[in-house]
Amino acid sequence: MINILLLPAIILLNIASFIAYANDKSLNEELTVQSLKELHQPNLLYHSNLLKVQLSTNDKISSFKNKEITFKLLQSTNNLPISMDSIEPIHGPKLHAYVINSSFTDYHHLYPVPLKSQDQLYFSFIPKTNELYHLWITMKIISTAREEYVYTQLNTNSTYNNYLSPIENLSANIGNYYFKLTFSEPLKLYSPINAKIIISKQPTLKQTENLEKINYELVNIIGFYYKNNAIFHLHPTNSFSSSTDQAWDFHWIPEYHDIAKIFFEFKIHGQIFKL
Repeated sequence: MINILLLPAIILLNIASFIAYANDKSLNEELTVQSLKELHQPNLLYHSNLLKVQLSTNDKISSFKNKEITFKLLQSTNNLPISMDSIEPIHGPKLHAYVINSSFTDYHHLYPVPLKSQDQLYFSFIPKTNELYHLWITMKIISTAREEYVYTQLNTNSTYNNYLSPIENLSANIGNYYFKLTFSEPLKLYSPINAKIIISKQPTLKQTENLEKINYELVNIIGFYYKNNAIFHLHPTNSFSSSTDQAWDFHWIPEYHDIAKIFFEFKIHGQIFKL
């Protein structure tokens, strides 16, 4: 069990992050991640055993230079490309790519698209460091009716790798907005918890006037486990607005003895905030 500490925001490369650490070894270890998945908990993404990602381009990247990535999604059993017709859209796009560096400070949410030849898929991004980058591709397979991901790495020969500092960080200031993450109780491994992200601004921030949808969602919540190369996707359960604040509730189940880094994406007056 841990105590959640409210510390000054750490803002690196215009991205503020929320970090929570779950490490309670006194819990019943019989409740495993697999048993949680069998209960169909909504925040768990499956590591796909049906697919694998095959990069078609060199994984070398250079900071602040556009990097084009082409790849294939292959079926594990026969190495044949998967048909895009077998993938159901998730909040608009069929494929989502999540890219983050080894220090978890440079985060990108991208949308791969098919190319015309050889079953290739494509996206591009501009990395801000020369570190190793983690890459997750997520999709919803129609036959399994669940969100799955495949994982690989970019810039694997990098000698510039930094590491995530295990400092809890639950608030951020970006521009005129203040963001604060709260939990209903201390984090426990495998234990569902209620959480809330609060947005404050003067004058009043009104939902109908300020928040705009990003791919059919007003709030996009993606989390990463630092040591386990795993990813999770959370959905707000409800929201409320007061004269000064706006808040979004969501549920989370910590799955590993690990540092979890959660990114929130908002769009306010046409500007996308990633924090």
